[in-house]
Amino acid sequence: GTWGDIGGFSLNYHKHIHTGEGGVCVTDDDDISEKMKSIRNHAEAVVEGKKQSDISNMIGFNFRMGEIEAAIGKIQLNKLKSLTDMRSKTGAVLSEALKGLKGLKTPIVKKNCTHVFYVYPLVLDDSIEALREKIVDALQEEGVPWIYGGHLNLHLLPMYQKKIAYGSKAFPGVRTFIKETFPTLEKFVPSPKV
Repeated sequence: GTWGDIGGFSLNYHKHIHTGEGGVCVTDDDDISEKMKSIRNHAEAVVEGKKQSDISNMIGFNFRMGEIEAAIGKIQLNKLKSLTDMRSKTGAVLSEALKGLKGLKTPIVKKNCTHVFYVYPLVLDDSIEALREKIVDALQEEGVPWIYGGHLNLHLLPMYQKKIAYGSKAFPGVRTFIKETFPTLEKFVPSPKV
């Protein structure tokens, strides 16, 4: 989380470590830190005693993490190495078991790199005629961990399909861009009717 001005970490229930919901933002910029603290607390300008002159209004939210969630996160953080080691080993075993299957590409882990497999992505070759759902069902039947269907490509979400997030005139053309850039993206996941 140190590549930019702000780093963000999601801690919802299916991540490597979690607090149920929520997340953490980090920065080494004191001004940004103060703004983030304000935004997470309804953007209330609690500046007395800070000698802060810029108390301009901001739109704020209730993003405060409670003490119980923070305590859970702290304990989970202490377990991070063992949790990621377990995922790395499980992913490596799965890749080894699946590597000889025709038409299936497993994740690539480059030399001197690691992969903690937040997800275990499988790429189906164009030559496979079976539908994605049948492959998912077969892997689940065999007891392969972490395999489940239901992920929808981002550009297929109703907010993009119906152009309701950005308005109908200023819509950035996400669906068209992705289809042109990634022509095989929808091969096994058909577009929903909206």
